[in-house]
Amino acid sequence: MYKLLITVFIISSMMMGCDNDQQSSQTDMKPESILSKAQSAADNMADVVQTQVDDVKEVVQTQVDDVKDVVQAQVDDVKDVAITQVEEIKDELKDVVTEPVAEVVAAAEKIVAKTKSGEQVYMASCQSCHASGAANSPKFADKAAWQPRIAKGVDALYASALNGVPGTAMMPKGTCAACSEEELKAAVDYIIEKSQ
Repeated sequence: MYKLLITVFIISSMMMGCDNDQQSSQTDMKPESILSKAQSAADNMADVVQTQVDDVKEVVQTQVDDVKDVVQAQVDDVKDVAITQVEEIKDELKDVVTEPVAEVVAAAEKIVAKTKSGEQVYMASCQSCHASGAANSPKFADKAAWQPRIAKGVDALYASALNGVPGTAMMPKGTCAACSEEELKAAVDYIIEKSQ
């Protein structure tokens, strides 16, 4: 498109210049000569334009690179500040949080250490009656004896272990008055597991 406009401009200029120039009468007016001059002028103009475009590209790229460097430096500064602030907050919170958490963990470990498993409770307290079936208690692992009780649901069995069974030898908490509710429930779960 540019070459066409330049060519038209050059041809027009040459035609106007021919009237004033006595030496370029017939020879310069030949189409081949006009075309050659127009092509040469267009090529020169294209080279000039390309050089200017390349120069502009280089300047723009340099500016873009400079902006990138500035932005990256600012991002790095913000990161450094944020990391420093996070570390300061961690240090402040460490003392505030660590001590109470350590106390809670220690207390929980003591409770867990004291809590007996279902099997331990059974072996220490329940087997005295349930191993032999003393006082008509259902024998341990006797599926036929435990099936009707299991059919009533685990909550009913928990209630029997915690509150006792009126009219039977099963008193509240059986023979483990010191057992926690969780320990007694664990013992019931252990008996059910072995009696199904």
